[in-house]
Amino acid sequence: MENIASGDVRRFIEKLDACFMTDDLKGADEVVVAWVKHAREAGDDRLLLTVLNEALGLYRRSGDYEKARGAIDSVCALIEKTGVQRKVSGATVYVNLATTMKAFGMAEDGLRYYDMAEIGRA
Repeated sequence: MENIASGDVRRFIEKLDACFMTDDLKGADEVVVAWVKHAREAGDDRLLLTVLNEALGLYRRSGDYEKARGAIDSVCALIEKTGVQRKVSGATVYVNLATTMKAFGMAEDGLRYYDMAEIGRA
């Protein structure tokens, strides 16, 4: 696994934020799709985790359950693969997972992610 390129993260966040500032959810989704492809082609799992973690918020905002469900599954797999489950960044992702699950009526299933967000409990 390659190290995450901070320039890639910064460019992704800038593009995504530009869409959010104009409430362009369709554009934000296009940014996410493009960056998921970029991260996968680069073999950068940490970048992919960052992109998909941001996608969770997008899908909560847009109410897109199907895309959220796919992102939840991918994020869960990437947390362990990238080794962030016992780091602050992993805790942040766990909270985002739980919040997304709650938003789509899966609050009880999401509770375990709140528990996992406590450092050392993952």
